[in-house]
This record gives sequence, C-alpha cells and structure tokens, in this order.
Amino acid sequence: SIVSPVFFSTRSDGTVIPGLDAVPLAQRNRPVLLVGNHQTLSPDLPFMIQEFIQQRGVLVRGLAHPAVMVGQSGGTGIANTFS
Repeated sequence: SIVSPVFFSTRSDGTVIPGLDAVPLAQRNRPVLLVGNHQTLSPDLPFMIQEFIQQRGVLVRGLAHPAVMVGQSGGTGIANTFS
C-alpha cells in the first residue's frame, strides 16, 4: 500500500486510544457530526470513510464547502483551477 494511515480517537475522559472506538455513533435518531481538520481538498476523506466502514460498520458522508467542488452543474470552485 502507498499509505498506511493511523487513526486515534479520544474518550469522554480525555484518554486517547488507537482506532475509532471512542467516536460516538448515532443512536435513537440522534445524529453525530464528525469534524476533521483536513488539508487542501481533503485527500484524507476516502481513508476516513474506509476506516469507519472497516472498524465500526458505519458509512460516513463527507461534506465540503462549495468553493472546493468541481461543479457538475457548471460551478466554478477552487478545484477547477487544478484541472
């Protein structure tokens, strides 16, 4: 593999543990918002999605500001400058 990301999560008592076991999952119609600090155009998002599927059996969705989106409907985002 080209990359081998390592994930850590923090329990409510402040203990940092390897893996995603301390990340709360939605329960009883209560959603969870996962906020990450990503680099330009969030190249880490596919790795995060894959890790959540493998470790927790949960499919998470990524959101991005419209400025970074290459518009399917003719939008002009930052990503257009790199194509």
